[in-house]
Amino acid sequence: MDEDRIKKVGIVFENLTVLGSGSANAYIENVLSPIIHGAVRIPKIIGSLLTGRGFFSEEATKTILHSMNGYCRNGEMMLVLGKPGAGCSTLLRVLGNQRKTYKEVSGEVTYGGIDSHEVAQKYRGEVAYNQEDDFHHPTYTVRQTIDFALRSKTPSRRLVADPDALRAEILELLIKMFGLQRCADTIVGDAMTRGVSGGEKKRTSIAEQMATGAAVSIWDGSTRGLDASSALDYVRSLRIVADLFQRTTVVSLYQASENIYNLFDKVMLLAEGRCIYLGPADEAKGYFESMGFVCPGRQTTSDFLTGITMKHEAQVAPGMESAVPRSPEEFEARFRASSDYNRLSREIIEYKEEFKAERPDMKFRENIESSRMGGGKSKVRRSSPYQITYYQQIKNTMRREISLLLGSKGQLVFRYIYNAVMAVIVGSLFYQLPANSTGAFTRGGALFFGLLFNTLMANAEVPKAFNSRPILYKQKALAFYHPSAQYFAQTVADFPMYLIQIVVFTVILYWMVGLQAEAGKFFFFLLVLFFTALCLTALFRLIGQISNDVHTGHVLAGLFLMFFINLTGYLIPPKDMGGWVIWIYWINPIAYGLKALLSNEFRGLELECVSFNLVPYGDAKYDNVANKVCTLLGSQPGTSLVKGEDYLMATYGF
Repeated sequence: MDEDRIKKVGIVFENLTVLGSGSANAYIENVLSPIIHGAVRIPKIIGSLLTGRGFFSEEATKTILHSMNGYCRNGEMMLVLGKPGAGCSTLLRVLGNQRKTYKEVSGEVTYGGIDSHEVAQKYRGEVAYNQEDDFHHPTYTVRQTIDFALRSKTPSRRLVADPDALRAEILELLIKMFGLQRCADTIVGDAMTRGVSGGEKKRTSIAEQMATGAAVSIWDGSTRGLDASSALDYVRSLRIVADLFQRTTVVSLYQASENIYNLFDKVMLLAEGRCIYLGPADEAKGYFESMGFVCPGRQTTSDFLTGITMKHEAQVAPGMESAVPRSPEEFEARFRASSDYNRLSREIIEYKEEFKAERPDMKFRENIESSRMGGGKSKVRRSSPYQITYYQQIKNTMRREISLLLGSKGQLVFRYIYNAVMAVIVGSLFYQLPANSTGAFTRGGALFFGLLFNTLMANAEVPKAFNSRPILYKQKALAFYHPSAQYFAQTVADFPMYLIQIVVFTVILYWMVGLQAEAGKFFFFLLVLFFTALCLTALFRLIGQISNDVHTGHVLAGLFLMFFINLTGYLIPPKDMGGWVIWIYWINPIAYGLKALLSNEFRGLELECVSFNLVPYGDAKYDNVANKVCTLLGSQPGTSLVKGEDYLMATYGF
């Protein structure tokens, strides 16, 4: 392996402190809680308005991580241990450059001598943070998942003659390396879709991250849900990657067997946001035993270290009860006064001196630049965190969206059958409407229900958008693609799916209802339904993306639908809407769709005024049309024909 192609990036963090929102304002919810606590906040809100301070300026601030120092060399694996609430996840998120959820992060974190701000702007994908849950597209196979990662991080212009063959070779190598041959062509699955096992899904995540070529890998609680054997295989895979590619790897685990623990070079122990040990993994047990703590014979080292921070679990040697530290502050003070901490401080200084002498930052930048160029002139901006061009991002995401659609053929077929059945039902309700005064209003109703059905179908995008959001966030952090590329590809991929859906629905409904038999009007009807469905799909995707949970998304979608449906201009004509709601009509995409459909159908149509719509009605001596008046809106005296344009203007005002 070419040593010059390996990105050697170690982590150094000094005086790292993290502040977050405290829980002083938290309370148990009950029926009266919103009223009581809302009333209590009124004076604070008024005061904030008068003083110009924010509504939430009184929120308590909590120190999640107290000032800590440490480092992890490239090729090393560091294990972070601590009981729940110790700050392990916070530390890993900050080391993974995921800082947005915290109020303040102070101190210095560098990656091979490059500060965290530059990494976030230019090299975001080189520091990969993975949370404990594995987020993948459930209908994508293991092979497709890894291949997408390779395509997203491999420029199309390479020095080799056949870049596709090289990518396929790397793909097969990754599949074999992580023992995924048996399930390579099996869908990943999720809670609702049967797929690969938990261990196989975890190894898929490792292979996906390895395909990114990230120099730093951060794994937060990644063995949750795995059995002991799968967890060991998982950590062994990380060890292989760290040794082979000199990856800097930081891992937090809930439980670690002795075999797993022995695979790590360093261990860091946290207690209530304080670092109470950071050093060689094989010396941690002896460090605490020298204080007076006792490790039971059958207890693993990781359980012993975690148990020390819990008063009811820590076992102390007889006569040492008063000598051992008890609180996190005492543990931290004892560690900072120890020779282990002095050694750690010296090693940090020496490691930073190595940065100055060897300049891994320059080699890293050159490596990134050469990988982007791929043997030619790079079209990727130097400041861009992505390895491929925007066009390639759209191309990759569009290929994936089409594969996902084809991977759910059963759902597509059911959707089309459902559309056909509903078109028959709606068409039977408005079957062959007469082109006279008795069918004028019901003709508008047929158009309204045809538009409404496809609008309601788009509502299914809310849970889909919400469930796919973690995947988008993860792949954005890994610098696979810009989110806009994903949305653009998703919209384009929707075109054929929605077009078939609308064609099936329109062909049945249009002719069953008996709308105007003109090719131009038919295709215009189809296009209006098509683009209105796309518009509402985009709206509901937006709602799914901005909602905190699925239930909130459904509530917001329901509110939008309620206002949009009631204010389309059909139930309440625009001219009769109050001034305080008319603005909703003007921003309502369904209203514009209905207006287009009504104009398309009624313009050029003449409605014959028949039976009781002609008054006086019933006496034969008044059969002369000149002596009758049509009650249909838009009618003119002396004629039984009502122009569709006149009907629209009189009824809807357009």
